[in-house]
Amino acid sequence: MNARGRWRKSQAAETPSPPAAIGPIKEARFQSWDHFKASFCEHIFPGEAFHRGRYLFRGHSDASWRLTPTFDRMFESQPKQKRLQIAADLLDRFRRSLEGFEDLPPQTRNDDSLLLALGQHYGLPTRLLDWTESPYIAAFFAFNRSALWGAHDQWIAIWVLDTSNPIWTADYGVEIIDVPSFGNERIRNQSGKFTLSKTPFSALEDYALEHGDDNALMKWLLPSSEWKKALADLDAMAIHHGRMYPEREGAAQMALFRTVAAHGAFIERPTPRPA
Repeated sequence: MNARGRWRKSQAAETPSPPAAIGPIKEARFQSWDHFKASFCEHIFPGEAFHRGRYLFRGHSDASWRLTPTFDRMFESQPKQKRLQIAADLLDRFRRSLEGFEDLPPQTRNDDSLLLALGQHYGLPTRLLDWTESPYIAAFFAFNRSALWGAHDQWIAIWVLDTSNPIWTADYGVEIIDVPSFGNERIRNQSGKFTLSKTPFSALEDYALEHGDDNALMKWLLPSSEWKKALADLDAMAIHHGRMYPEREGAAQMALFRTVAAHGAFIERPTPRPA
């Protein structure tokens, strides 16, 4: 069955098994949205309250997707070392192409992390991956895309990154970037942070496995058929398109989602994977 046919299977059909686990990376499977809300905290803070900032979260509407930045997906056929050279050259060319933009603060031009975040916002393929401090915001992005495509017979994934693990430092090769949110409502409203890879690995899973660390990443799986209940709850939490995309894009995305949900007229092709 082709991909489109799989997306169109009846919601009543049995949800297939999630993709095979990747090495020793820990997984947790939640059978429903209510199960997730009631128990996810026990997986990361047993017997304690949630501590914001200790973990970062990223939602994927297809559980088989890997933690691969846009740049590495675009240049995956290139040898590892050459990819590193291309990434450095691309950033340097972007920096030079911004000469003459007088409204660009000097600190942005001279700071690689800020420059990469700016480039990613405007479509430059980078080795950044978006994360959020909120598991609910991560769930919003995963369920929203699944809902738009009509992909209700598979699993979504919420990736969990332990910020206290030493492999997430510049010294090891993948660092966590905290970009100032002033002037960028989207980063602020999404509680956004980034990871920046400077390693030859195209996916963060491979990087973590190379270090033999099974605590750096976790993967939570939920059935995408729970999208209606999940997105309704998240809307009540003020996690919706108008807040996640606080520009005209948010109004457009909210109109699209609510029309699709009302008519059941799902998008025929998936939109590009998130950065």
